[in-house]
Amino acid sequence: MRNDSGSRNSDSEERDHLTPAQARRKAQNRAAQRAFRDRKERHVRDLEAKVEHLSTTAATLQSDNERLKLVLQNTQTENRVLRATSGMPSLPSNLHNEHVDRTRIHRSTSDLPFHPHRAPGPTSAARGEQMSQGYFMTAGEAWELLQSHPMYLSGGLDVKEVSKRLKRKARLQGGEPVFLEEDVVGLIEEVGMGSGLA
Repeated sequence: MRNDSGSRNSDSEERDHLTPAQARRKAQNRAAQRAFRDRKERHVRDLEAKVEHLSTTAATLQSDNERLKLVLQNTQTENRVLRATSGMPSLPSNLHNEHVDRTRIHRSTSDLPFHPHRAPGPTSAARGEQMSQGYFMTAGEAWELLQSHPMYLSGGLDVKEVSKRLKRKARLQGGEPVFLEEDVVGLIEEVGMGSGLA
């Protein structure tokens, strides 16, 4: 109690000795200190609010990122399934040329000297009949051989050029075109090597 009383007495005596100008400056200093403390507290509260907002945003972004990864994974799976069920050969992964003429893979067969999707009718030369000149193939068999050849599967074989050359090699057996197997294979490899696929 003595200390409190002494402190009050000291403050009272100090005020008594201050001039009006000094008292105003002291009051202004105290007001400035209070304003500074208020600004500091406000700034701290603002920072805390921003940190909380950033934390919420980061959590939301992480959740969205995980969701998008799942969507991408599902899309890739669907694409693989579609490619596998489409019946069309896919390009090998070691081909990096983005300008490969994909239309060669999907080229219409109207330019071919045969109709690969039409089953040949009965002919004097049965399917794959072995003759003295070699193994003869029907148009359907020749098309299947072309489709399964690695040069075709690579995506760059010029099917139109193969077709054009095959027309000159076709032989008629019972009204249907047939081809020597060695001619078909030879033309595929010849055109493929000419395209730089070998």
